[in-house]
Amino acid sequence: MIMRFLKKIPAGMMVVPMLLGAIINTFLPEVTNIGSFTTAVFTSAGANTAIGIQLFCLGTTLRVRDMGGVVKRGGVLLISKFVIGAAIGIVVGKVFGPTGVLGLSSLAIISAVTNSNGSIYLALMNSYGDTVDQAAMPLLAINDGPMLTMIAMGIGGLADIPFMALVAAIGPILVGMILGNIDKDLSDFLAPAGTILLPFVGFCLGAGMNLTNIAKGGAQGILLGLVTCLIGGAFIVLCDRFISRRPGYAGWAVATTAGNAVAVPAVIAEADPSWAQWADVATSQVAASAILTAILVPIITSWWAKKFGCPKFPKDEAQKALFEKHLSPLHIFVEERKEYYIMLNGMIVEPVDNVVVAIEPVKKGETVTYMCAGEEKRLTAAEDITIYHKLAACDIAKGQPIVKYGEHIGLAARDIKAGEHVHCHNLEEHRENLDSKG
Repeated sequence: MIMRFLKKIPAGMMVVPMLLGAIINTFLPEVTNIGSFTTAVFTSAGANTAIGIQLFCLGTTLRVRDMGGVVKRGGVLLISKFVIGAAIGIVVGKVFGPTGVLGLSSLAIISAVTNSNGSIYLALMNSYGDTVDQAAMPLLAINDGPMLTMIAMGIGGLADIPFMALVAAIGPILVGMILGNIDKDLSDFLAPAGTILLPFVGFCLGAGMNLTNIAKGGAQGILLGLVTCLIGGAFIVLCDRFISRRPGYAGWAVATTAGNAVAVPAVIAEADPSWAQWADVATSQVAASAILTAILVPIITSWWAKKFGCPKFPKDEAQKALFEKHLSPLHIFVEERKEYYIMLNGMIVEPVDNVVVAIEPVKKGETVTYMCAGEEKRLTAAEDITIYHKLAACDIAKGQPIVKYGEHIGLAARDIKAGEHVHCHNLEEHRENLDSKG
């Protein structure tokens, strides 16, 4: 009963325990602060240990060949989140001064938007992503704290990148990866532990939150959470889609405010006393944003992942093949009947197909290149083609069958020229398996 309930909620294995921990910490903190193992397991004191073990177990599943993808995906998410947070905060500071706009100072904005909750990201990638997505989590730990906020605020000498802090963050996953690559049996044994630890990590993080901070942050705190999630998230998703060539689910997963970000305004004020008068207000607003985004982001990520596809819920066979190979849409290998059809920006599975699937967005007039039966073929897109949509590989007369993946998927509702978009506007649905004919 409990498991069925948790599975119905986006990232429920972490979010529900996190909210439970926050409720207990807000109204009955003495229950878990009795010492010994209870305090170690059920308070924020155990969060770092649980996350470290989780990352170690995740590391055992990661192969050395995947590291390029980890750095690229994680780097795009990290940089895009920093850029949008810094841009909004700096513009607000330059235009409206230190007091900010609508009650939000640039200190509060940069502290909230540039910091993400890595544990929520990891839980969501466990539900919707793959091991490469999950392994990017330590890289994202760079934005968990004051460092990037200091850089964005322009605090000179304090902006040095703490190299050893980065080494400390990736240490568990690096050791796990080494051991897992040496011994696959060890990897198989430890891999499930990453998922098992999710509710413990969630509860520990929640035990460090106080729900009254939403009230203390007021309407400005809620507004800050919406800016972090919706404006910051939308920009990160755009970068994820157009730079990493991914569907965008990971972009939404980092559109949170880290719990540790609550301490950032005070750190900034200590480094630069001119911000001291705004630090207390910014702290309560950042705390409200941390709680609000922890609730909103899993819901948005779940909806987006299921609508636009993800490794656990691919939209179609083309996207499934893409995810299985850990490749960008620029190059994909599809194995079918022991033959390889190698595509660049278009894909055809069966030689009898008369439509090509675009495996990256194609603009009108661009060349679509794909391989069919060992031959490289090209055609010019007659109109803009959305990723994973179809375009005619040749002229198709009205009433002729549309063939995709070796099946009749419908009939041409009108004459369709090569390169034209093939969709419901010119396709009458009619399915028929060609294998059954032969």
